[in-house]
Amino acid sequence: MPSKYQELPSTIFTLTQREYKDTRLRDADGRVMYWIETTNKVTRVFRPSPNSPKECIAELEFHMFDTSTVSYAGTKQPVKDMFPRKKLATGRKAQTPMGEGVWNTGKQTPFLRIDKRLIAKYESNKHTFQQSSPATLSVANEALYFLDLIIVGWVMVMRDLEMGEKGEAIGGAADAVGSVLEALGS
Repeated sequence: MPSKYQELPSTIFTLTQREYKDTRLRDADGRVMYWIETTNKVTRVFRPSPNSPKECIAELEFHMFDTSTVSYAGTKQPVKDMFPRKKLATGRKAQTPMGEGVWNTGKQTPFLRIDKRLIAKYESNKHTFQQSSPATLSVANEALYFLDLIIVGWVMVMRDLEMGEKGEAIGGAADAVGSVLEALGS
């Protein structure tokens, strides 16, 4: 998470029998810069804009798979081939330690898929992330908490795209997101 932002205490409550989480990031002056709202399968990021006090700028869908193979690009591939351990590459699509990530400049919905067995791995190694993860969350919500961290990376991609040259921005931000994902997968 970028050091210039401080995470406010998250609120977790039940919404129509589903967990809902509201995470807010504020700047050094205490102003809320981003809202990260997470339900069971969708995470959305909001920020203030001239047109709206709370504009949605990113959305991440969360999917879990039970089978050992999943559909990718019209084919069936073993999960071990689907999720090689390497950083995100510059571009619109990349394989990550946690799943398939797809992003662009906002014309499509960012998308991430996570295999259930990888979530189980995080649960069995909970001591490695207890400092950053609320201890009371279930396995699924642990995974959603990681999505919160990852989507901050998506936000940084979008901010960089607004502020710099397109190619450089995607490359630098993608490397940052890849570093987060690789750390989570180690």
